[in-house]
Amino acid sequence: MSPQKILKAEAEHNPPIKQKLQEAAENGDPVPDEILLRLVDDRIRQSDCRMNGWVLDGFPETESQVNLLKSMRINPNLVCMFEQSMDESISKLSARRVDPMTGELFNTDINPPKFESQNLRLQRMPGDAEDLVRKRYQQWTENITMLEENYKNCLLAVSAERLLDQVFDTIREAVENPIF
Repeated sequence: MSPQKILKAEAEHNPPIKQKLQEAAENGDPVPDEILLRLVDDRIRQSDCRMNGWVLDGFPETESQVNLLKSMRINPNLVCMFEQSMDESISKLSARRVDPMTGELFNTDINPPKFESQNLRLQRMPGDAEDLVRKRYQQWTENITMLEENYKNCLLAVSAERLLDQVFDTIREAVENPIF
């Protein structure tokens, strides 16, 4: 499950939440935990997650998020930590675009849309400006040690500076043949 998708769905019917999310994105700030923690907690408790399991994308990133999972007695089988330089992050995010009609994400360098009509309507995401990417990257690096300590028994470091297929193969191998 993607916390970003959960947030988007919540913002569609909750204008105050939408406003807070827009402000955070425009300033390069993380989503406030008082919003994110409640939504992730609610989603994990739903029956489909309880029956089928789940994958969290981009969560946890902070100590309070780690503590939420601990309070729920959730111990991940595998935590993938994607590693890439700040320059690579800036490069990838400067080419990221969203289709406002479909919500699809594209990278104009790696996977541009197939149709010119779609390409013409793509928009840059407000949080992808270089100064904001640098700010978020710095915030992320401040939490790496804490995350490594909390998940040392199930942590897989994955170089995100490789081809997408190689990254996928690394993760698939870890899921299919767990070593933790």
